[in-house]
Amino acid sequence: MWCVIPAAGRATRLRSRTAGRSKALLEISGRPLITHLLDRVGPPFTDVCLVTGPDDLESLRALLGQRYRDLRLRYAVQMEPTGVADAVCHAAEWVRGPFVVLLGDCYYDTELREFPLRWEGTGSDGAVLVEPVVAPGGQPMGLVTLVDDRIGRIFKAPWAGGTDWRVCGAFLFPESFFAVAAKTPRAESGEYELEDVVSRFIAAGAMFTAIPYGGWRRNINTPQDLAAVEAWIASGPGAGSGV
Repeated sequence: MWCVIPAAGRATRLRSRTAGRSKALLEISGRPLITHLLDRVGPPFTDVCLVTGPDDLESLRALLGQRYRDLRLRYAVQMEPTGVADAVCHAAEWVRGPFVVLLGDCYYDTELREFPLRWEGTGSDGAVLVEPVVAPGGQPMGLVTLVDDRIGRIFKAPWAGGTDWRVCGAFLFPESFFAVAAKTPRAESGEYELEDVVSRFIAAGAMFTAIPYGGWRRNINTPQDLAAVEAWIASGPGAGSGV
């Protein structure tokens, strides 16, 4: 199974640590973030496509090469930062069959292979990894409302109540993602959002399962996020409970 990792994002609030490079190259506890993420990608994943900006392509190639452990690696370039859904579309040359998208600015403390394995028995068209909303925040986030274990609605907005669940940085799509994404307009933010692609699938009658994540995770956007991840790693909490 393919995994696509959009890794072109930059953290302006972490510029002193990134030096303007992709967050995927951010050093966390002595190792680049992308290696922490790839460590969580095992069977059934066999291939990974990293989608990066043009300035970071050679740095990622030099760091990772064509294989990382048992994973075959491919690279694609997003020339302009026009959103995560657009970044994923640049992997169309490589990807075949259902595939998972992992956001490249997340740290997970558990393996992610059970995400696609749990989806396989649902009979649904795709899936979204979800976690509880633990605190309100002013920044937009991927939010979901559920109907039993299915996604009823998915949207990106600051949390203001109305749902207890948020996107946990991972999506599973059928190969038809690329055709559907091509017809999905930009969001009000001016970017192409994965949440809008899922909404378009659902509006056409597709079913997406919500799969709760059982470990610890953090989006890395600020110095506080980085400090929290480094403290978590230093505390040695173990592998966690998994997806």
